[in-house]
Amino acid sequence: SNYIKKGLTVKDGDLDKDGIVDEKDIRFVEKNFLKKGPDASKSQTPVEKSKSGTLTDILKKLGLTPKK
Repeated sequence: SNYIKKGLTVKDGDLDKDGIVDEKDIRFVEKNFLKKGPDASKSQTPVEKSKSGTLTDILKKLGLTPKK
């Protein structure tokens, strides 16, 4: 996990480009979870669960409480 690591990029998960993957970045993902971006093809569908678990599982592993 890159959570709370410094010196990271958007590719690493630093979505607001402040150099650290923190709660602001994670909450952005939570807010937009399961939404399709404009570059997604029609055949691409969001998935609720990955090898890492559900969004709730991941948030809990990071010590965060789901807001939804």
